[in-house]
Amino acid sequence: MFCLEALRKCCVFMLAMTASVVAAEPHNPQNKAPVFEEYVATALQRILTDVDTSQNFSKAFVQTTDLFEQVIAFAGEKSDRSFRDVASTRRLVRLLALLQQDDKPDQKDRWTYLRNNKDLADELARIVRFGDGKVADRLSRVFQLLDRLRDKHPARLNDFATLTTSICVVHDREITRYLNENVVRGTDPIALFDYFTQNQDSMFYGIRNVPSELLIHVVDSTSSPQEMQWALGNFSKDANIGKRFFEIQYDHKHVRSGSEKQITKLGYTLPNIRKHGGVCIDQAYYATQVGKAQGIPTAIAVALGGEVGHAWIGFLQANGKKGWWNFNAGRYAEYQGLAGAVEDPQTGELVPDSFISLSAEMISIKSEDRLTAMALADAAEHLILQERKDKAFASTAPANVSDVRKSARLNSVATQMEFCEQAIKLNPACIKAWELAVDRAQAGKFNLNDKRKWSDLLSKVCGVKYPDFTFAILKPMVETVDDTTEQNRIWEAAFKMFEKRPDLAAAVRMEQAEMWEKAGNARNAGMCYEDIITRFTTAGPFVIAALEKCEQSLRDLKMDDKVLLLYSQTWSKLPAPKGFATPIIRFSNWYRVGNLYADRLEKSGKRLDAENVRRKLSGN
Repeated sequence: MFCLEALRKCCVFMLAMTASVVAAEPHNPQNKAPVFEEYVATALQRILTDVDTSQNFSKAFVQTTDLFEQVIAFAGEKSDRSFRDVASTRRLVRLLALLQQDDKPDQKDRWTYLRNNKDLADELARIVRFGDGKVADRLSRVFQLLDRLRDKHPARLNDFATLTTSICVVHDREITRYLNENVVRGTDPIALFDYFTQNQDSMFYGIRNVPSELLIHVVDSTSSPQEMQWALGNFSKDANIGKRFFEIQYDHKHVRSGSEKQITKLGYTLPNIRKHGGVCIDQAYYATQVGKAQGIPTAIAVALGGEVGHAWIGFLQANGKKGWWNFNAGRYAEYQGLAGAVEDPQTGELVPDSFISLSAEMISIKSEDRLTAMALADAAEHLILQERKDKAFASTAPANVSDVRKSARLNSVATQMEFCEQAIKLNPACIKAWELAVDRAQAGKFNLNDKRKWSDLLSKVCGVKYPDFTFAILKPMVETVDDTTEQNRIWEAAFKMFEKRPDLAAAVRMEQAEMWEKAGNARNAGMCYEDIITRFTTAGPFVIAALEKCEQSLRDLKMDDKVLLLYSQTWSKLPAPKGFATPIIRFSNWYRVGNLYADRLEKSGKRLDAENVRRKLSGN
């Protein structure tokens, strides 16, 4: 009869021996060559173990770069995990290597914490940008803020990885916004973490696992926790942010007389704005802050021109797994057709709202797919940088490893774009991949077929859903097409795609007109300008440029007597905006064209007609 105690000891001994073998090398039954993914995992673990003791992050960056090159060159079609794990580790050790140059040399505590909280480490490494030129200056503050959060909530940060990361990359700088005469400042980051985690169940989209690219437009709040609780109490689960914009009464008295606004006298708070009203920037501020308090990504959109700046709002909407940014619900009619810009919460710089729009796609994309897409874009970028440095890319194949490619991938435009295309398939909102494609086109690396392929891919993936982004990416790519006929063909296809967006259709016509002018074809250019004047008078500011171009053409043809008729007919097609009490009127096409018409009348000696037009413009 077996002794049970002896059997138990034997089993424990065998398990211990097995564990030591697994820790030393990948599972390899029957002495088969390890599969590539196991080889990469073992090599990566060796690097990480070395860093645990050496704390040499610069060396680890070199080692992970070498390993990344092997993955780029030899990974098979189903090696997403290898790309993802190596790229994330490479990014992380790069961050810590940069920190060692300026921060305290001992990073062991941070490293150990991040090693034990992989979701947070991966997200932080993914979201910190290296391309804005400010990493070295701000990186230390990102990690100092992470230290503060660790001191308060060491066991909760990984569970809220995207929230933690978003707070760290937004509040590493002091947020100060000037809203006309009022100044607002960022909320304390620790208080923000507490507010959002405590109210997780009341947030419209939740908080846990919402992508950082969206949460940065939530945590950039400048409302106090008390104001946020007030907003949550009044509007919980009401995602109609456009309604919040218009429920704020416009302060006509302030506009007419220049008197001090009540909200400025009584205190610039959300309850006071709701009670006393304000101008468009106050409407936008109120609506976006209420949205952030509900966990809804929001942004103030601006367009500057003349003496007064416009302000409206953008906010995330979603239906099931589909999401989109709404930049129209909070606009006055006079704002339609104006290209907007929003503040990037990470950098504080203004960026086109079209680039923010695409981030909505991430609402339904799994974290691992976002990480893999980032890794693939990193692979393309690494190859492009090697090419620019004129460095040969010839990674050594791993020895005794099965399922590797028989021949290494070459550093070619085809390889670079293959990685970008794979990244976009996983995450259409991987802006880096789109920008790398534009870079290749502008660098003269694309042939005509490449440009057609990427134009078609852009139209297919983003065209209907994100037309603004499509136009922003398509424009610099199409401009590199030397053949005017081919370039015009692409523009005509874009025009058809944008037929439900008059502002973008008019923008395409402007591009075509400029193209024909450069080609010396004044007739075709003139037809494009006339099309804008005839069909797109209310689509945006394009009609102003088109009018001036047509005027110049008439004068060149010695047809000066037709200029006044041109302006008169155009102005007659434009509806006068309702109400004359706000400065918004000055930015309508009706006002701007009328002002040009009055100027031309006066220069023609028709002063009484000019005065009559100006009286209409002033509402008299």
